[in-house]
Amino acid sequence: MPFLKEAARNRGLDIVFSEMRFGIRDTASSANLTSEICMRELKRCLGESSGISYLLIAGDKYGFRPPPRTILKDEFEELYSRLPEATALLVKSYYNLDTNALSSDGSEPAPEYVMINQSDRPGFWTDFGALQRGLRDAAHALWSREIVERELKRPDSIHPCVKYFVSVTHEEVRRGLFENNALEGTVYVVRRRFAGLEQLQPAQDPVVKDFVDTKTSGAQSAIDTEAVKMCQQLMDETVRHYLLSTCAHELVPLKRFDFIPFLPARGLDPSDSDAPQHSQYMREFLDDICGVLLDSLDSAQDKLNNKPNHMFEECAQQLAFCQQRAARYFPTVSSSQVLSQHIYKYVCMYVCVCVCMYVCVRIYVCEWV
Repeated sequence: MPFLKEAARNRGLDIVFSEMRFGIRDTASSANLTSEICMRELKRCLGESSGISYLLIAGDKYGFRPPPRTILKDEFEELYSRLPEATALLVKSYYNLDTNALSSDGSEPAPEYVMINQSDRPGFWTDFGALQRGLRDAAHALWSREIVERELKRPDSIHPCVKYFVSVTHEEVRRGLFENNALEGTVYVVRRRFAGLEQLQPAQDPVVKDFVDTKTSGAQSAIDTEAVKMCQQLMDETVRHYLLSTCAHELVPLKRFDFIPFLPARGLDPSDSDAPQHSQYMREFLDDICGVLLDSLDSAQDKLNNKPNHMFEECAQQLAFCQQRAARYFPTVSSSQVLSQHIYKYVCMYVCVCVCMYVCVRIYVCEWV
């Protein structure tokens, strides 16, 4: 990361990474906003980036499949009418009707049911499986299994049934790849697969759940075979077919790492001498990613016509030098002298920063004039 950031600065650019898995706050997750936040951030990246805007690193995990946060009133009532009484009451208890909702363009009323905040129901995760299955069963009854399976295979499907089955990752792939009208130089795909994950036992090896989807029934944990199938269908069929059928494979590089051995209780461990494939995979993976991003930085520099400004670079180097020297300053005199010297040190740094800022402003003002 520091290497890439420095490479970007040397080209007059800035590189910012937005991670879609660990940046969601608990409050947003409890409000069922995980998917919306990820999609909004992805849209921002696609709109603002001058180079790689979507880096898909796909493993064997299909990802979190939350029930929809909002369901249109008429659709919800159709689903509700097709559920057994107990399941219908459970689903209804997790959704409240919002009669003030508007359509996507805000032109007309569009009443919808909104899922309640998870914090309002301490038993949410206990009911999660039943809620998820109930909505999927109702979707199958409303639209038929044939329609659902057909729409799940379509890369650009916006059919209302899809939202009850796909993961947040699947939705990201649809928006970042299938609906991206500017693929060249903006998307990079990495596919990694472990060997024999389906035969592992999550109950005996807790690490398994970090690499493949699992489901819990009572106190038992097992591989979620449906999610495994959907992951393989998405990455090895839908994505591959889309890239080949649209000639997008000429615009979107696809790097594969297949059948990497899985280490019990560790999964992936590049330091293990008994599994040299792991260190080889990590080295090749990191070198490949760095190479792609460096090429993307060069392309963005050419696109933006950013020419290095030697005066600006000198000021930045002088500031970095001051920061390094200040960080290595360790006084050995009395506490009063230490205090005064610390004050002097920070005053010097402040003056240095002000001088650099003044020079930079003068440079850009002169260039603008």
